[in-house]
Amino acid sequence: MGLDYNYSQPSQDETFGGAETDSEYNEVESLIQQDQAQLHEALIHQQEALIQQDQAHAFVYPPQPEVEFGFPQICYCGSEPKIARSSIEPGRRYYTCRNANDGECHVWKWWDEVVMEEMRARDRHTLQLAEKVNSMTFFNDQATEQKLVRLENMVCETTARKCLHHFTNAIIHLFGDEYLRYPTPEDLQRLLYIGEQRGFPGMVGSIDCMHWEWKNCPAAWKEMYSQGTGKPTIVLEAVADYDLWIWHAFFGAPAPHVNFYVNGHPYYLAYYLTDGIYPDWATFIQSIHLPQSEKHSLFSKTQEAVRKDVERAFGVLQARFPVVRNPSNLWDKHKIGNIMRACIILHNMIVEDERAERTQYVVPGFDESKEQKFSVNMLSPLGNTIDRRTNVRNRQAHRNLKNDLIENKWTKFGHLSNNM
Repeated sequence: MGLDYNYSQPSQDETFGGAETDSEYNEVESLIQQDQAQLHEALIHQQEALIQQDQAHAFVYPPQPEVEFGFPQICYCGSEPKIARSSIEPGRRYYTCRNANDGECHVWKWWDEVVMEEMRARDRHTLQLAEKVNSMTFFNDQATEQKLVRLENMVCETTARKCLHHFTNAIIHLFGDEYLRYPTPEDLQRLLYIGEQRGFPGMVGSIDCMHWEWKNCPAAWKEMYSQGTGKPTIVLEAVADYDLWIWHAFFGAPAPHVNFYVNGHPYYLAYYLTDGIYPDWATFIQSIHLPQSEKHSLFSKTQEAVRKDVERAFGVLQARFPVVRNPSNLWDKHKIGNIMRACIILHNMIVEDERAERTQYVVPGFDESKEQKFSVNMLSPLGNTIDRRTNVRNRQAHRNLKNDLIENKWTKFGHLSNNM
């Protein structure tokens, strides 16, 4: 029965399970790994190329140290910074950029902090110079000590002037549009109403000049700036109203177009009360030098009384700001003009603060909601300049208006005991 079972190991040459199959498998696996390595290397090279491309096109902002300290002169993007009002803290201003919404890096800084930084920097600069001067006081020579004292005074004076110029520029930049503006139609309605109540329909203020002595005027200009006073002066021409608000400064006063009636006659140009130095134009009404009748005396007395508005404005301006009362020690006319403009802005701020909620105090009996008998026509820049100049310099219109004002004044106030 005995069966013979034999078992032998498979040969290395057999098709299935042999060494040939293992070698083919290892070869495929090595090819796959090689392909993956090449793909990985290609991805790395692609990413590096993209990064280099982005870096090549990326804008590198130049360093701006003035953004970090003091008044920003230029934004990181290269544009000029602007001042805006904060909605989080009402009334507080800050420096920003016109392109602040493009998602890039831009300047942003509180305006009051900038001013304090500048003031502290000036103080530190002055103290450092004072320390250097004090360190040199070991000299016993009297002449040397006098030179050091003069040097210290000069340094302090220079620093104070720089601070003054920065301050005046900031005041004009921030508040000039509001407090040196031309009268709006609402302002003209109120001014015309007050002029009507004071016996001068169509009058919007009084105009005059103030001389500010220029101590350091260049020698070549002294004769040109010394007309009438013997000393070189800079002339401020201004228009003031009944509450001492100064409307126009330095550049004359354009006559607004309004429609009003005087003694039953229509007129179309508002006018200003002046003294005798102004010509006989349709927009200037002077007093009568030698009145010969009661009508003329009444007109002269009231005209000179109302015209004192601009004189009082000049007096208050000089009393509040000694810098415009004393002779100017500056050389630059532009800086002198900025000082005067800043003082006028601050003056108008005080006038506004001393009144009620509106710009000027509420005039009794005046209601803007009611229709007024004055028609205000704002001047258009496209108007005919030659025709406008001809109408302003019309001497016959000046004489007719002045005669009608004399008659209107006598009719309205002549029956009163004091004629006022």
